Amino acid sequence: MKTIYESKKTKLQLQRVLTALLQHTAFAKITVKDICDEALINRTTFYQHYHDKSDLLYDVFNRLTIDNHSISLHRLMTEPFSMFAAIVKSPLPEIISLQNNDSEFHWTYRQYFLNYYMETFARENWRSTIPKELVAYTLVNNAFSFLEWQEDLNVKISERELNTLFRRMITLPEI
Repeated sequence: MKTIYESKKTKLQLQRVLTALLQHTAFAKITVKDICDEALINRTTFYQHYHDKSDLLYDVFNRLTIDNHSISLHRLMTEPFSMFAAIVKSPLPEIISLQNNDSEFHWTYRQYFLNYYMETFARENWRSTIPKELVAYTLVNNAFSFLEWQEDLNVKISERELNTLFRRMITLPEI
């Protein structure tokens, strides 16, 4: 029987392997077999820890972002693009850029950040009559829309300018 330490060690090894693979291979093209071969584990061991490769990717995102307890909700709502840079750790920004056109990666990426924001909002006392879950959905999906607009139309503007445009377009409730 595996100890908790061995289980954590195996999960960390799988996360490291996927992180390395994502730096040169599209997520959709990476198979569980590829991950297992690189990690030197068998598929049975993989499935003891993860449901599928998207489940593993979720843990990679978790490992490469700061704990959401140290995040200012006010800044998250008013400076989402500057805060993103503060939230993610290397090599996640590079991976996101490389995986930009991979819809399978993008779906898990969006879900991760939606859950990240939902957890951040859940800790806060809320004065608004607008449900905080709706605000989290709106914030995350609009931020992704801004990034897609930037990518699709090759718009080159700073995080500060993105934050300003965001605040001008999106009126969020007081917290």
